[in-house]
Amino acid sequence: MNETGMLIIAIVGPSLICLAPLVLFPIAELRRAKANRQFQYNEFFAVRYGGSIERMIAESPLDRGLLNEWCSQGSRGVKRARRYVELWDPVPRAVVDEYLRRIGADAPR
Repeated sequence: MNETGMLIIAIVGPSLICLAPLVLFPIAELRRAKANRQFQYNEFFAVRYGGSIERMIAESPLDRGLLNEWCSQGSRGVKRARRYVELWDPVPRAVVDEYLRRIGADAPR
């Protein structure tokens, strides 16, 4: 290997080693934050509704007519309804999907 190649390796190698934590630490923090958020959603659902979707349907103050209207508009409407429910009732995604499915089945046609 010539001197130029050695110089490049001598500069780039340690630089990559020093910069790797700058990339890896934020990724680890994002994973931790997501896990913490999911824990908080599960905890909210357990405390507020006792872990019961039936109780959530009975007690949730959300406008079911508006949610059904959005869900009937296709996939974009379903995403909008999910975001709305998660904003006002921070519960896990599976619970949100089941809630929307059940209130949609109960909606008058």
